[in-house]
Amino acid sequence: MLRCTAIFLLLSACVAAQELPTPENYLGFRVGTDKKLARWDQVVEYMRMAEKASDRVRVTDLDKSTMGNPFILLTISSPKNLARLAEIQADQRKLAYPYSLDEKSAEGIFEKNPVVVLITMTIHSSEVGSTQMSLELVHRLAPWLYHKYVGHDDNRDAFMLTQIETRNVIRVLYRDWFPLIFLDEHQMGSGGARIFVPPFSDPINLNQDPLVRAQSSLLGMYMFNALNAAGYEGVEYGQGYPWWYQGPAKNGAWWHNMVGLLTEVASARLASPIEQQRAQLYQAPRPAAPAAEGAPGGGGGDPRRPLPPPTDTWARTEYPKPWLGGTWRLRDIVDYELVITYALLEGAAANRVMFQRNFYNLNRKAIETGQKGDPFAYIVPLSQHDAGATWKLLEVLDLTGIEIYRSKSAFEADGKKYEAGSYVIPMAQPFRAYAKDILEPQKYPMKPAAPGQAPERPYDVTGWTLPLQMGVAAIKVDKPFDTPLEKLSAIPRPQGDLVAAKRGGAPSFVIAPGDNNTALLANRLLKAGADISWATDNVQASTRGWRYPPGSLIVRNAGFEKLRPLVVELGLTGGQLMPADEAALRGNLLRLRAPHIGLYQPWVANMDEGWTRWLLEQYEFPYTSLHNDDIRAGKLAEKYDVVVF
Repeated sequence: MLRCTAIFLLLSACVAAQELPTPENYLGFRVGTDKKLARWDQVVEYMRMAEKASDRVRVTDLDKSTMGNPFILLTISSPKNLARLAEIQADQRKLAYPYSLDEKSAEGIFEKNPVVVLITMTIHSSEVGSTQMSLELVHRLAPWLYHKYVGHDDNRDAFMLTQIETRNVIRVLYRDWFPLIFLDEHQMGSGGARIFVPPFSDPINLNQDPLVRAQSSLLGMYMFNALNAAGYEGVEYGQGYPWWYQGPAKNGAWWHNMVGLLTEVASARLASPIEQQRAQLYQAPRPAAPAAEGAPGGGGGDPRRPLPPPTDTWARTEYPKPWLGGTWRLRDIVDYELVITYALLEGAAANRVMFQRNFYNLNRKAIETGQKGDPFAYIVPLSQHDAGATWKLLEVLDLTGIEIYRSKSAFEADGKKYEAGSYVIPMAQPFRAYAKDILEPQKYPMKPAAPGQAPERPYDVTGWTLPLQMGVAAIKVDKPFDTPLEKLSAIPRPQGDLVAAKRGGAPSFVIAPGDNNTALLANRLLKAGADISWATDNVQASTRGWRYPPGSLIVRNAGFEKLRPLVVELGLTGGQLMPADEAALRGNLLRLRAPHIGLYQPWVANMDEGWTRWLLEQYEFPYTSLHNDDIRAGKLAEKYDVVVF
């Protein structure tokens, strides 16, 4: 029974009848039919129909996606639970931050509340199966219970939160609901196993509590058991996907004392079936002419040509019934995902009290561990090289549920003095493991290779220390210290300032360098026709009595009234020059103009190009996308200052 489970479906792209039609009747074809896909607008409409037809479904529009499509959250539970969602949500926050929640009160929550499960689907645009499956899942539950910029890398964004879709998921996870269980349903290549379920593989990350890994493995075994009970083949666990790294949102759950789950189902060619040559059990296939197999679904080769036979044909504990080839359809993906999703919900409901109690106890344990020190806190000093980057780092931590404080007075910690207004991130907090893992340097536990063997290659990124990546000082403090602190509900943006001369000022202004936003300011001013230069020597500004370093921006012909709002908005500082200050700059200026940038965009997926394009757009650099014909045409130097490949 699933009466004790609240499920969210997080999906990213009106009828009078009270009976919800089957997905097949609604679409005119069975979900998973070869070469047929439900469009995103049809999926959204069906979910809204389910809300009208059932008292167990609620649809929430979280936001628009990067491409402007609805980004919706489905809440599915009993009518009784839906009637008290605000109460359940408040209780979830109490379990997540249990500072004043005693064990007796916590037990009362365990007994009355459902276990909250979040499932995300099709975060990669080519992995279509899970969203198609959601239509049948909702129809079953309702009566009684690729990306514009970053492509496949959108699930490497959970520790920087650059994309709208990532922020929507993180908000549900660590601001709104604190689900105890989070499943992210994906698809993988087509040549081997049919589905991966947890447990994950080594190496582990020692900042995670072992209980988190144990619970994730437990629910993975519910899926593994259900798939084998249904007689499905090609089911594996413990292969390829490690416990180690940050990046995907479901991984981040591990450092928040939540159960994080990933499933990867073999892809079809979107909605078209794939044929694969057959292999024999325990026999390595003979070498065959390779068929180009892209990701996912073997795209790129001749679709009429079958894929080579599977190479892993060895039956073993973690892969008991290997896939030996044949036909693989979108409907197969839908069937496998229906089984694992339902198994997850049954496992969550059967262990409802245990998951809530463990979440509560793990959060209490994290607070107690942090109080002992080593580390006791991280301090982000107020004075930084780049105030904008400092704000972005702190905002990322804040959005992921980390509690951040600001010092009310100057203080000393571990023998070092800090000015008032410095930021303090205590380790005595529920999500201590996440803050520690993001702020400290990583050391990948490379397993020694056997003699004559190459070392095992890491699956994905091995380091993600944000202070090092962003150029922000974040100081680890091991010993306890005491100073008056103010808890922040939001991270204040840097306050910019531009000082005008009281009288007789020159038509030039100096802007301090160091902040990444100076590039954004320069691009906006160049577009508006201002005269901008870099100072190649120190700049003396009498209005402030400051000496600005080389690299400062010198702005002419912008006007104080137009320039000041931009400087303030971007958190920069500067001042008007006096005529003598301006005269001293002669011979020490490097004139700037808007660059002519060509950005090569190949016709095959290239995530580096997408990230580069996104970065250029964030800082408003003008660029032109170049394709193969543009490169072949030559004479690029006549049009562009730089071409980025």
